[in-house]
Amino acid sequence: MERAVVFNAQQFLGFEICKELLNKGYEVLAIEHKEMVHDVNMEKWLEIGRNANVTYQLMGDKVDFQDQTYNWFVPLYDFISEKDDSLFDEWLYHFKKLYDEMKCLIKMIIFINPSQWLNDSTAIDQVKRSLMDKVINRAEIVVLDFYLPTIFGPWQPNTFLFQQLISRVNSQCYVDDCGDAIYIENAIHAIFQHIDEQLCGEKILLKSREEEMWEKCIFYLSPEYQSLQIEKQRNLTYSKSIEVEEIVSFKEGLKRQMDCYLRKMQ
Repeated sequence: MERAVVFNAQQFLGFEICKELLNKGYEVLAIEHKEMVHDVNMEKWLEIGRNANVTYQLMGDKVDFQDQTYNWFVPLYDFISEKDDSLFDEWLYHFKKLYDEMKCLIKMIIFINPSQWLNDSTAIDQVKRSLMDKVINRAEIVVLDFYLPTIFGPWQPNTFLFQQLISRVNSQCYVDDCGDAIYIENAIHAIFQHIDEQLCGEKILLKSREEEMWEKCIFYLSPEYQSLQIEKQRNLTYSKSIEVEEIVSFKEGLKRQMDCYLRKMQ
């Protein structure tokens, strides 16, 4: 049986990665930072937490790992909804400690990043990337770097505009990449299709096949929404792009997101 470690396991992207790995028959070590554990995440975790192939634990706790190789999935994307830089610093400390302990057992590390990190003008994210690079010796470990635009679907955090429109929150502050949008299951499926050592060293951007997908999603959710002032210039620097197959249509994906919100409100 193949094994994987998933960080931020209760968060938006981390949770979906856990689900996909379990569906593929992996044994999953699901790791979460104690400061990122919230009631809504614990409720969500009940969906897979009883699966015999998943072991859940907090960062910093002793890990009883088996003497076999693991793929590491590190969805840094989930940090764009976090506002506390000290949280990332502590997370990084525990990540480095676990990396040092397990380094000889790591088969590959798959980083999943927000597409905004491809914009070199984002100084704070440059700091986070440099911290990450000081931990990982890329000469010793196979590392894949995927970059995602706005990802939507059930359990999307309130820091995204889609969820704000669904929940009728009046806010002009959101973390979206306004240039593109992909349904979460489609994005995860594309990532798993392209886990290949030959892509090591590439900056891989996932893209929807249709133009202006983010605006199409906004119009579907709220036809009257005024998006004329949105800055769409992206200036992203990447070495490879992958067009994501729309297995689940954007309308169906948004409907699932709305249904999830309504269930939570009951």
